[in-house]
Amino acid sequence: INSNIVKYYKDYSSSATSFRFRGVIEKVSKKNNKIECIGRSEAVSLMKVLVTKNFSNKECSVILNELFQSYGSRFTLNGVNVSSVNMTVNWFEKPFFECVSEICQASGFNCHINPFLDVSFFNQGSVNNDAEAIVHDSNLIDISDFAEDSSIIVNKVKVYGANTDGIQVI
Repeated sequence: INSNIVKYYKDYSSSATSFRFRGVIEKVSKKNNKIECIGRSEAVSLMKVLVTKNFSNKECSVILNELFQSYGSRFTLNGVNVSSVNMTVNWFEKPFFECVSEICQASGFNCHINPFLDVSFFNQGSVNNDAEAIVHDSNLIDISDFAEDSSIIVNKVKVYGANTDGIQVI
């Protein structure tokens, strides 16, 4: 992934003030008379992170805070609310966002990272999105490339061996 950070502002006026996206550019291509840029939020940096941690009877927002402090220190945690649900987990090399998903399922909360890299953790259904929408023939530009995204899939094989009766088992 390219390390160039881009910031995208979207406005229909002469000056841009509506900050919509901050991320990395993955691909630039020319289509007709347009340049198409494909990129991802900076949260993509957490996609390859494997979590090895255990928590015993801890409140969900505390676990989420500790995960981001350990593995995503450049993200801020100003929007993390307390869920009042405790959980016990023992994760060994579990993908970061699977851990976040497990916390969300247990707590009944949603987790979101905004363009300012601030993490929000809030009760499901408590936040309405009144500012953004995808509207056919207005801002829905192209849907032909919708498919399972395999660009960040990495196959990794780990072999753990043991010595049984003097024989190395692999």
